[in-house]
Amino acid sequence: MQTEIKEKKDRSDLKERLKMSSSSSSSCSPVCSGVRGAVWCSLLLSGLSSGLHQYHFVDQPKSWSAARLHCRQAFTDLATVDNMADMQRLVAAAGAGYQGKVWIGLIDRSHQWLWSLADRSFYGEKGWDFRRWMSGQPDLRRTHRQLCATVEGGRWYDYPCNKSHTFVCYNGTNTTGEENRFPTKLSPHHRNS
Repeated sequence: MQTEIKEKKDRSDLKERLKMSSSSSSSCSPVCSGVRGAVWCSLLLSGLSSGLHQYHFVDQPKSWSAARLHCRQAFTDLATVDNMADMQRLVAAAGAGYQGKVWIGLIDRSHQWLWSLADRSFYGEKGWDFRRWMSGQPDLRRTHRQLCATVEGGRWYDYPCNKSHTFVCYNGTNTTGEENRFPTKLSPHHRNS
């Protein structure tokens, strides 16, 4: 009983901490800095807080399509980001010392940026439209055949999808509480999308 009360308080404290950090600044503030912050992020990333995307950093450079396939086989999909709290948790999943680009599930299709996971029930209010581009991005639209989004330092950059980068996957449930899982063998439609 006492453990259950403590977990509820921890969840409430965590949600308030994320809410304060996402509203206090337009940049990606280091929610997970320090020992206490690291403990909070560990709890968050371990799934203590239900209803949030659980992000998983994969330190295996792959093209965007290969990364998406890996994520769909092992988790739900490449990372989607609904809001600043998600963005901060995604950056924390890659690790405080990580200094590189990671793929997320955003792709340019016919000059329109769309999430890899097309089921809109997996996005929070306005989550489908959330973007965090670096100033001047996206900028490679006319010079490459297909572009995908990377995250570096909490900001998004467009990058050719055939390049290899590490990536972030997520496990998630839609707004009705259903877990999304892709089949191990994807249909031709999914392979080419």
